[in-house]
Amino acid sequence: MTPKQIFLCGFRGSGKSTVGRILAQKLGFDFVEMDAEIEEISGQKIAELTQNGKEWGKFRQLELELLKSFENRSNIVVSCGGGVGVNSVNGGLEKEFLDSLKQALVVVLCPTEEVLWERLQSDFESKRSDHRPSLTGNSNANSEVEKFISEQKSVWRERESLYLGLSKNICRFENESPEELTDRIVKYLN
Repeated sequence: MTPKQIFLCGFRGSGKSTVGRILAQKLGFDFVEMDAEIEEISGQKIAELTQNGKEWGKFRQLELELLKSFENRSNIVVSCGGGVGVNSVNGGLEKEFLDSLKQALVVVLCPTEEVLWERLQSDFESKRSDHRPSLTGNSNANSEVEKFISEQKSVWRERESLYLGLSKNICRFENESPEELTDRIVKYLN
């Protein structure tokens, strides 16, 4: 049975948005990228909303409200923000909500650390990191790449076990393409 909702979770750079778009297209589902939706709702970029990562409270509240708005939606693939279910503000409430959904599938995308750091470094160097504000308030788009990656590694180590506790559906990967990951999820659904 195909679930009504599919939530893709994982650390920033894990491929949630890319895989989500492909998966939604293959299933004929709607696709929602939570971070983009929050920017649209708030009228601010995430970096502005979080004061460059120094204040996450307002963002986390919007994130929780948006997450709950999917409860009665069907045929939807959601690319969750990297902190959904694991952040220190609302993570427990978000996990509780995801656990309560009876016809949803929660998949955690979990690349190897090498893949993750390579992607985040590429984002940083191409200035795509403007949409990835600091997670601790200790780095920003003007920081050195080493400082940015160091911050990411620190937060990853704090969150890794929390991600693994979000779902029994952990999609670990190293060199698979987004299409191959999507095919693995579709195969699981059948």
